[in-house]
Amino acid sequence: MFQNFFGGGGGHAQQTRRGPTSMSEFEISLADAYSGSSIDFMVKKRILCDHCRGTGAASSADLHTCGACNGQGVRIVRQQIMPGMVTQSQMTCNECGGRGTVIGKKCPHCGGNKVMDHTQHYTLEVPKGVPEGHEVVYEGEADESPDYEPGDVVIRIRTKKDRGGWRRKETSLY
Repeated sequence: MFQNFFGGGGGHAQQTRRGPTSMSEFEISLADAYSGSSIDFMVKKRILCDHCRGTGAASSADLHTCGACNGQGVRIVRQQIMPGMVTQSQMTCNECGGRGTVIGKKCPHCGGNKVMDHTQHYTLEVPKGVPEGHEVVYEGEADESPDYEPGDVVIRIRTKKDRGGWRRKETSLY
């Protein structure tokens, strides 16, 4: 336990971070909710750059070890409080942002951003008699990043409110 406070807790698998979940509401007609259907839709999201594979560098030769932190991603900062008394603290390296590497020449496709905008095509399979508020989850299909695993895309199904026609209240039609 003492080791965990000072970074020596080896042997434990590091948990991967997940990105945010993207939640959207999708309106369908009452007829589609009753009989079921397949509906095509598009989602704008960010994906890892195909050219640099999320490094942000033009080539692997353009990634260099950070000289400020020697690739550690952190720097030790010493401050003198009073004569003879010094504090020492560990801070994230401001040169590399804690990554331990710096980019010499940026990727020409993403401009060093590591990700690009992309429009993804999906098909929503609406089951017959789908309840109001039903959620369909596309696992791992949200925005991509080199820093975390992509989150999920969640689509919540709602029926359109048509004036003068049939309407739905819970499981009944009026």
